[in-house]
Amino acid sequence: MLLSYFFDQPQLLSYLLRAVRHVTCLQVEAIIESCPSRNWKLNDIANELCMSASGLKRRLREEGTCYKKILVKSRLRLAKVLLESKNTSILDVANKCGFSSTSYFISVFKKHYLITPSCYSKGIYCCV
Repeated sequence: MLLSYFFDQPQLLSYLLRAVRHVTCLQVEAIIESCPSRNWKLNDIANELCMSASGLKRRLREEGTCYKKILVKSRLRLAKVLLESKNTSILDVANKCGFSSTSYFISVFKKHYLITPSCYSKGIYCCV
């Protein structure tokens, strides 16, 4: 009876299927955010989720994303929070967010947000 209700409501079924498809992405984000300074690899995340690396890649592709995008997005989201606190150096932010070097962090941050981390932390949004 419950299933017939879902099949009679195609928009509800479509919504639920879309929501379920994004579960893996959210799980990957949560794992990365649990220890952002760790040098996470795809295999590490797959092991945490009890699946193969190829299975994880496939699921993320089905959700319209990939591991690298999630990793960078999660790290940059944390970087913004740390930079807004204003009492953390760029070097510390890069390290706490898991970037391999400060210059790489600055490059990725600027590419994504069109502003340097230093300008962002100072609240100067026009010094690109």
